[in-house]
Amino acid sequence: MNNEVYICEIGFSITGLLRFVSHLEMQNFFCKLVIRSELPVKFSSGFNPHPKVSLPVPRSVGIESYNDRARVELTEFVNVECVRDRIIRYVPSEMIVEKVWLTERRLLDVPVAIDWRIHLAGTDVENDFVDGVIDEIVRREKLFIDRGSKKKKNSKQIDVKKMIESISRKEDEIYVRVKMSSYGTLKPIEILQVLGLEDRIGLKNIVRSGIRWAVKE
Repeated sequence: MNNEVYICEIGFSITGLLRFVSHLEMQNFFCKLVIRSELPVKFSSGFNPHPKVSLPVPRSVGIESYNDRARVELTEFVNVECVRDRIIRYVPSEMIVEKVWLTERRLLDVPVAIDWRIHLAGTDVENDFVDGVIDEIVRREKLFIDRGSKKKKNSKQIDVKKMIESISRKEDEIYVRVKMSSYGTLKPIEILQVLGLEDRIGLKNIVRSGIRWAVKE
């Protein structure tokens, strides 16, 4: 690596009550975490410098998330095993630190898809209903939903078919892979809307089960 900027990537998952922490609160937590862990973090310039920490994929409040990442800019090389040992001393039990590694800025992965898992066990949603909806989604060339607030009269229809990479059901769980691209991605409530389940099950039944990463071309 060149001796310019080292990017420390932290692979982690969020479970339990920690899912109710917002994206901004989680970013502030990581800022405090790297300082408390005494990492050589790089700070922004200006009158109010802050640690250069980012969470590339925002998470909705109330959603468990797996295979997530935080990125920290460092001023010098560090031993990743030491970094992991320092960090795990300060993370709550409902956060799992899975991996820590260094990456060159030019080789940073970008998120290309998100895997979602929807639990149907304990609900009144029938498998036949779900199978019928999935067949209709697969069959259609375009699929429109309303995005925005109807109360504020700023809602618009968007075609979400091009965002859905795959969708299937196995026993009491629905698996949806949604693309991330320049035209956006789907929010958890929008996935339920596509499936016709937004009034039948809550966000507690949907989990962000994984994030797909790829090297930017």
